[in-house]
Amino acid sequence: MSNISMFYERLNQFEDNIKIIDTHEHLNPHRNFVGEKPDVLCDYLSHYITSDLQSAGMSRQELDKARDW
Repeated sequence: MSNISMFYERLNQFEDNIKIIDTHEHLNPHRNFVGEKPDVLCDYLSHYITSDLQSAGMSRQELDKARDW
């Protein structure tokens, strides 16, 4: 087995044992919503998803309308 194949196999085994993956979100922590009725859609639309939606063709007016729902 080549060094690259051995490295790949070790890396793959390591990844298989990872219990948590950090998706690097910037959403508010759950504790900020305890006892409140959060507007989940508004919270999501205040972060990265806005760029994704606009890249997919959503206009600024449509995004503003969704935020004001």
